[in-house]
Amino acid sequence: MLRLMARSAGPDDARSEAGDTLIEVLIALVIISIAVTGLMGALLTSITTSGEHRSLSVEDTILRSYAETYESQIQFQSSPDFRECATVSDYAKSLTAPSTPAGYTVGFTVQYGNVSGSSFDQTCGTSDKTGVQLITLNAQGPGAMQTLAFVVRN
Repeated sequence: MLRLMARSAGPDDARSEAGDTLIEVLIALVIISIAVTGLMGALLTSITTSGEHRSLSVEDTILRSYAETYESQIQFQSSPDFRECATVSDYAKSLTAPSTPAGYTVGFTVQYGNVSGSSFDQTCGTSDKTGVQLITLNAQGPGAMQTLAFVVRN
């Protein structure tokens, strides 16, 4: 014998067919918008940090390229360009700089080893003719600046 049971429409059945209320939809939208705002903030931070890191990497590559080129030209050539008491303008005339990407600039300073051997002086005097010079390179790019120093000898 087969018995069929009829379901009566109670208050729960009416509620399940009614759909979502406006308040529920608004609360869901607020939760989703807060989550999307957080994700967009994280994405923006990631993009900004990536740009800064790229700029620092390019500057580091530029500085190393300049340092290797200048060091080679000043002291490792068959006729090196090293000169006692050479100024920045003296070296700028005789050294060939590597190519620099657009938006980046490179400058340098020269300091002269003191006879004591413990320091470098900004100007070259009689006590600074030691055959040792400190060359400091400065690379400036979008949003950052880096410095690299190296010593050359006669």
